[in-house]
Amino acid sequence: PDDLPAVLTALGNIIQNPEVRETIQYRFRRKDGTWRWIESIFSNFIDSSHQRGIVINFRDITERKLAEDALRESERKFRQIFENTTTGISLSNEKGQFLSANPAILKLMGYSEEEYTCLSLEDISHPDDLLQDRILYKELWEGKRNFFTMEKRNIARNGDVVWGQLTCTIVRDKDGSPQYAIGMIENIGDRKR
Repeated sequence: PDDLPAVLTALGNIIQNPEVRETIQYRFRRKDGTWRWIESIFSNFIDSSHQRGIVINFRDITERKLAEDALRESERKFRQIFENTTTGISLSNEKGQFLSANPAILKLMGYSEEEYTCLSLEDISHPDDLLQDRILYKELWEGKRNFFTMEKRNIARNGDVVWGQLTCTIVRDKDGSPQYAIGMIENIGDRKR
């Protein structure tokens, strides 16, 4: 019932405009009472010499819709964690440039998100920890390790040294190609002191 007006509108458009094709997605109730997502392409052949009428091609897209819904829910959960955790989280590319940062890491390091996403690992790592950070990060992107954890010093915007326990891993696509790294850093300054 929620989708019927859109289906009727698409059908009306195709009847009035023979040169137009309409594609629409809607739910369709099967004989057994279950609902399936359908993608239909409406074509007007009313004035055709070979076929006379409206041709509708149907394709069941239920599995795709369920996968899209699951992905949206997963992204919503990740966003909630990313935005609300007290652990600093950043996303970075293969070169170590920050793509995104959560409020916890911005607060810890003293940057705005615009400032932080102009930086890289090189910019915030303490010089004494930079070499180890580079090696581990490179091995991560080369697939030699699934993750790494290290205690390291970072340099905050105001120049202060911030001790953190960094855990870093790679997010890969369905083919296994690296997409971005997720770095999670917990402030261990009190423990170090």
